[in-house]
Order: sequence, then C-alpha cells, then structure tokens
Amino acid sequence: MTTSDLTLRSDISALFIPEGECLVPTAFAVGPWRPDALHGGAVYVLEYTNANGGPDEGWLPRVRKLGRDGQVTTLATIPRQR
Repeated sequence: MTTSDLTLRSDISALFIPEGECLVPTAFAVGPWRPDALHGGAVYVLEYTNANGGPDEGWLPRVRKLGRDGQVTTLATIPRQR
C-alpha cells in the first residue's frame, strides 16, 4: 500500500483492514502530521451501543483502549440516567 492509497472512503470505517495475513492501515489510521506515519501508541475509542438510535434505544457510551499488543480494555462505561 502506498500513501496515495490512503484516501477516505465511505465504505470503510475501520483503522485497519485485513489483506492476506496482514492488517493494512486505512486513511483513518494516519495522523495529520504525515500521510505515511501512524501513531505508535494505544488507540482510544468512544463507542456507543446504538449510535444511530435515540437516547432510549440503548445509547450507552463507553471508552475502550486498544493496546499495541491488541488487548482491548474497557476504561469507562457511562450508565443510563434514570
């Protein structure tokens, strides 16, 4: 993959996509500092259980960390307010 391949596409929303036995970075994985450089640390993700639904449809945010070793750790889950 070359840096010219790293363009945002509406059909891909992942940081990396599998190609054979490798994971290849998408445009979402590169930083604004250089188009051919990746962040070397952990990735932090803000997730929603139902990002497309309303607040009564399971819209519970959580923060997770994807470590360099591939380990996923949930750092915070925001409970539903009653």
